[in-house]
Amino acid sequence: MASMCADGWLSARLICPLGSVAAVPVPDRTERRFVLRLTAGNGAWGLVLLEDTPWGLDKVAKASPAQARLLRGAVTEAVAADGYETETVGPHRKRPFNLTQAQGVRLALQILASVSLRDVARRSTVVGTLAAMSDEECLYWFAKARGADGSRALRALRLLLAGD
Repeated sequence: MASMCADGWLSARLICPLGSVAAVPVPDRTERRFVLRLTAGNGAWGLVLLEDTPWGLDKVAKASPAQARLLRGAVTEAVAADGYETETVGPHRKRPFNLTQAQGVRLALQILASVSLRDVARRSTVVGTLAAMSDEECLYWFAKARGADGSRALRALRLLLAGD
């Protein structure tokens, strides 16, 4: 069951198999908010990650179905950490996922830092290392990547995590 909050976000309650109810975390206004939309294509799915700002939704990262194939584990982890069931991730999903700051920032970094890499081993190293980073570290690198010298910051992050 889901209901609309006063500020426009969905407040969701999941019914667990044993009959108990688990609440999906809904971020407050002091945190960044993210919306993850899955896009279907040829039996696979791509993704678009948006940040909810006071001025509307701002596109943070995008991955085609081919690029998202290596990010499926990261997407599933982010969605599960925010209380959604992992079975809901797939090309049939029509509704977006609301992500909290920690999961949204981490997923954004994983997408931004890995999508441009061609080497699968480096890509998986970057994604795995970012998954192990602390929330504060991820927020620092996210701020750098979204700043004026974002491409330089992403290159530095890739070099730090996977070497060259």
